[in-house]
Amino acid sequence: MVESVFLRRRPIYKRWDIIPFLLIFPMLLSPCVFQIKECWIEEEPDYPSNSTFAFLFDHIDVEKLEPHTITVMLPIILALLQAILLLIPYWNVNIRRKLHFDAATIEHATHVAFYPGKHRGSPGIVPLIREKNKEPYTNFQQKRREWDGTHWRSIKYPSNLKISEYLHSKGLTETEASKRLLYYGQNNYNIPVPSFTEILIDQLRTPLFAFQIFTNLLYLIDDYISTPLMNILMTVFMESATVRNRQSSFLELRGAETPPIALHVKRNGEWKKTTSDLLVPGDLIVLDQETLCPCDIIIVSGRAVMNEAMLTGESTPQVKESCSMLPLEKNLNTATERKCIMYGGTTIEQIIPSEEKGLPAKGVVGVVLATGLGSAQGKLIRTILFSADKFSVESKDTYYVLIFLAIFSLFSAGYFAYYSFNAHTVSTFRTIAQVMLIIATTIPPDISMQLNCTVTTTLLALSKCKIFCTEPYRITFAGTATTCCFDKTGTLTAEEYKLIGVDNMNAPPAPKGAIITGHYFNNKNNMPLEPLMVIGGCHSLVRGKYGQLVGDSLEASALSSMRFKLLNNTVTNSRMKLTIVKTYHFTSELRKMTTICHNEDQNKLYALMKGAPETIKEILDEVPENYDETCRKYTKQGCRVLALAYREVANIDANTPRSTIECHMKFAGFILFSAAIKRGSEDTVVALLKSQHRVIIITGDDPLTACHVAKVLHIAKNPTEIHDLKITDEDGKEIKSDMAKHTLCYTGRALENSTPEEFEFAVKHCNIFARMSPQMKANIITKLNDLGEHTMMCGDGTNDVSALKQADVGLGLVEEEPEQDEETKSIMESLDEKPVANLGAASIAAPFVSKRPTISGIIDIIRFGRSTLTSNQDLFKQFALTSLTFACQLSILYVENVRFGERQNFIFSLFTMVAQFSIAWAIPRRRLSVERPFPNLFNYYFVSSVLLQFFSHMFFMILTHKLVFDSGFKLSKFNFYSKFTPNLLNTAMYIFKSEIEINTILCNFRGAPFMQSFSENKSLLLGTFLSALIMVIMLADFNPQITNLFQLVSFPSKSFQFHMAMYCILDFVISLMSEKISLYIFSKINQKRFEGKVDQEIIDDLEDYIEIDDDILPESVHEFGLMEMAKSQMLMQQQIAMKNKEASIREKKKEEVTRKAIEEAKGK
Repeated sequence: MVESVFLRRRPIYKRWDIIPFLLIFPMLLSPCVFQIKECWIEEEPDYPSNSTFAFLFDHIDVEKLEPHTITVMLPIILALLQAILLLIPYWNVNIRRKLHFDAATIEHATHVAFYPGKHRGSPGIVPLIREKNKEPYTNFQQKRREWDGTHWRSIKYPSNLKISEYLHSKGLTETEASKRLLYYGQNNYNIPVPSFTEILIDQLRTPLFAFQIFTNLLYLIDDYISTPLMNILMTVFMESATVRNRQSSFLELRGAETPPIALHVKRNGEWKKTTSDLLVPGDLIVLDQETLCPCDIIIVSGRAVMNEAMLTGESTPQVKESCSMLPLEKNLNTATERKCIMYGGTTIEQIIPSEEKGLPAKGVVGVVLATGLGSAQGKLIRTILFSADKFSVESKDTYYVLIFLAIFSLFSAGYFAYYSFNAHTVSTFRTIAQVMLIIATTIPPDISMQLNCTVTTTLLALSKCKIFCTEPYRITFAGTATTCCFDKTGTLTAEEYKLIGVDNMNAPPAPKGAIITGHYFNNKNNMPLEPLMVIGGCHSLVRGKYGQLVGDSLEASALSSMRFKLLNNTVTNSRMKLTIVKTYHFTSELRKMTTICHNEDQNKLYALMKGAPETIKEILDEVPENYDETCRKYTKQGCRVLALAYREVANIDANTPRSTIECHMKFAGFILFSAAIKRGSEDTVVALLKSQHRVIIITGDDPLTACHVAKVLHIAKNPTEIHDLKITDEDGKEIKSDMAKHTLCYTGRALENSTPEEFEFAVKHCNIFARMSPQMKANIITKLNDLGEHTMMCGDGTNDVSALKQADVGLGLVEEEPEQDEETKSIMESLDEKPVANLGAASIAAPFVSKRPTISGIIDIIRFGRSTLTSNQDLFKQFALTSLTFACQLSILYVENVRFGERQNFIFSLFTMVAQFSIAWAIPRRRLSVERPFPNLFNYYFVSSVLLQFFSHMFFMILTHKLVFDSGFKLSKFNFYSKFTPNLLNTAMYIFKSEIEINTILCNFRGAPFMQSFSENKSLLLGTFLSALIMVIMLADFNPQITNLFQLVSFPSKSFQFHMAMYCILDFVISLMSEKISLYIFSKINQKRFEGKVDQEIIDDLEDYIEIDDDILPESVHEFGLMEMAKSQMLMQQQIAMKNKEASIREKKKEEVTRKAIEEAKGK
């Protein structure tokens, strides 16, 4: 849901963020310039200072200017406020509304403010467009929205007309086509690719970056040069790398746009050639090329084989049928009638031409439903562009932490301001600058760089595991996951089915040694004609252009096992010949399909049906005895069971409704399929259960089949209690509910008939959901979220799209495309072709996509989610402690007119930066721990640990300050022009500051059980070791040259040296104890929230579980230390540069293809 507000742009003369400043600034600038002229000294000073602004300050009589400092600084303060007011509108749409616009009615509005829902993109203000004799409209997120007088509506596409309107379509006139082209626009995406500079400026205008620049400028004013410049350059460098990555993503999306092709369209009642970019909704077209589908099309004649992996992640080609099979008076439902729709961006693998006469070419005839960004691929691109918020460290928790730090910084700044104004030892200008600097240290200059580095590293590492992410903000969600939901077919079990046989209640016993016990026929020679006829005639398969069967894997397995041969609509084997006359396709709502077949041998017409046993049972004229018991016998063994039925029919016509055919059927048998558990499934589920993750199966399959898989995968242990229209056990006997002794299993029918309270109870306590529709799957995920669970959903196909979208973390499984061999590569190169950029297969549904066809990727996502979350928490604690102590040190030193040296800050910051990057690049543990990370950054553990450590640092800082003055140290008189000279106070405070920074890293790196331990993280070990070694060398004070290198002075006595060493050691010990005690107490409290997610009996049974290890990645995949990640970053930048070149080449080729298509269209 998108909320909106009408606005009218405010004239500049009414803008109070501009006009007051234009009026006041000259008034303040004049006395400022006058005072500077009065205090200006033309001669060069005898002792030039080394300050950053020496060219200015060395020529000013500071003592004379001191009483007028405020007068001189007022224009600077005003300019700073002006800059803030000009930047704030870019940060917040509401502030932009108040500064730049007035509220208005639709009649007077010039702009509209839109507020999309959570994770649907950022709010924005866009112009309101008015055209003569048309309703006003606007374009927000590259989507046209029209005002109908009460609310905004999206463009209406002809996608819900009656089926008869599509079938009897005569195309459009040229006039209608021209009007629609103006309304809908051309059939392309027009994806804007911002320049590098535009994206960089957008990145640099964020609040944190602006504050960092301001902080570093304050350091420049305080006579530091190298450190702030290094910080600015490093931040810009990191942001530039991010910009290149974003620009590459835009170019990839641009490259995915389907090039225009020449095709036939019916205009003014005649067929003519045109290009696909000029198609409009409502056009009647003929597609005769096996290429990318140019838009969404409903088929009115002919058939096509489509690969829809781009949309659904399913690599199995889908057969698309004519809508003539649907009831004529029915309105098209694009959600349920997907069988008749070819989606834009999907691949046409095979065309089965229409048999209509008078067509300009042999191909598929269809009506265009949607074009451009309204098509399936267009919606996918809009999803990627707008639905995912850009990753940002500017979350609520971040601001809570910064407010927490700001409170202490204000106290420190107040302390310094109070003493400096009362002591009159520091100039007013320097006092104001240093107060601002103390407050500015609230935000460490490299916080954004470090946190973005953590996420970038995780994305790179996941990509090595063949997992790709389009919504990086969800990575940390995975670290807090409590419940993992799985589809069954194609996710937990293999999608390739094997036909076991057919049980028609009169079958022989199963062969000896068979895995599936019972009575069934298992070959075509001894099978009765009726079930054999249903197997051969009730399907929607087609023969691929290379001879393979294309369509549903169940049907293909059955046909192949019974040795049927398929040619067009005719199937034959040694026992019969059938011709399919009409097909009523399978839908997940009806859970059955029917065909009308002509048996050539008998010269009779039959209605052949298959579907879910409980659905077919209601249509049978006579239900066999033990129908349910027989079905249950096989589903308990994990079989996929479908019921077969048939009846003889009289002649039918094309308009015969489905309901007329699907009645009074005769039972032909149960057809049995088996599907193996996928490799890696058992190990993955066991790992999740052992780590106290609740595991749920949500499937459309039979309850007993789902229960069988649940038991094999250790999700269920006790006998099953199935809640359908009544409560039954696995044998179908009605029982009373007993949750203590039974494992619950709910069907979709039971949930549909439940009250809200019963539905909530089921979602809370049940781990097996069967016979679920796609919408019911999504409802379960939504309810879990409402109950406070952190959900993950793993699925592989169209039926899981809604659930994947609702989950906190959705993982879509995609079959990885086989690598091209050298011969194929060389052929492609010789043809000068390049595959279209892959948009991530199921990315329209899932923020995470695994190109490993097993569920083991979910473990990797949780591992990296935990390590990323923990790394962020560690870094925030370190930044918090560093900021607090540094602010206090600055206030103490500034009161005494002492500061740190340029070289001191620069040298030590290099070593600590290595250590902090090592935390960002920390490798997660391979095994999931029962222990959970804290779900957010700002919590009681964070506050208690930071405060206890801070108080320890402050206590020993005060003791150090006292120790310096007790040794006889005296301050020299303040001289504004004096260069930095080291003294004992500076030396002692710098050594203690160094100890705090090392202490902060050592004490606050959590490591195990979520990441490498401190001893395993070699780069962190090296960084902290070098930093500690430098501090020990400074404490040892054995070499005057080293002492001078760090701008220090020698200690006055051994006693002083001993006390300094003891203060550092004691501070480390107390800080470490504070951290470990806080962590122990609050971890126990945090852990209690997750206890009881898994039955303790199941946990006990899994103690002796031996891993199968049937889905292990190569060891090299898990190697991504500091050097590996640095190499990956460099490689990624090289790839981005190559992509940019490829994109420009692709654009030129696209222009050439368009030109040729236009010439072809004109020529014919």
